[in-house]
Amino acid sequence: MKNMNNISFQSRIRPISKNEFSKITSSYGQKVFVDYPWTVKESVLDKKAYTKGVFDCTVCGITDGLKVLMLHICPTRKENANFNVIIDFIKKKLDLKDSNLQGFLLGSKNLPCLGKKSEEIFHNFEKFFEKHNIPYSKIKGGLHVNDVAYSSTTDEWLVSHEMLENENMKKIHRTPAKFLKEFYNDVKISELDELSW
Repeated sequence: MKNMNNISFQSRIRPISKNEFSKITSSYGQKVFVDYPWTVKESVLDKKAYTKGVFDCTVCGITDGLKVLMLHICPTRKENANFNVIIDFIKKKLDLKDSNLQGFLLGSKNLPCLGKKSEEIFHNFEKFFEKHNIPYSKIKGGLHVNDVAYSSTTDEWLVSHEMLENENMKKIHRTPAKFLKEFYNDVKISELDELSW
């Protein structure tokens, strides 16, 4: 039986600089790093997880507030061509009937040189969340490389962005919502999540 007393049921999503991201995740350890070549085999199920170098890939995170399953799926890897394999992997790792599940998506690029696979993977994750009634937040597109981390201790998603190396960006945009809307193509924050600096 899970002890859900300490779960806020409102995850925080926090855009941060790459420097701050590195400082925070340096204590996480290599065991919870979702590394290249970015297939389901490298996915992590733990209290914390993080990944780096997200450009045309999609990061999918699913948490019950105690643990997170983080996948970093590369659209150019042949191992990721059949999305049913990814779905089966998730089903083996999580109880999809758990009403505490919440999702997070980041990535996907609509660039002619990349073809449609990047967007297809992102869209397939969205359909998966909707089919299983898992509320989720999404941060889609943009032209920068991102890093993503989650910690169940703080119930917080960290999203690095190189533009935040300049401290003035927070003053210019005033809110994280304005920042995200300027640098990404499609942002949707679940009512179960909140944005924060």
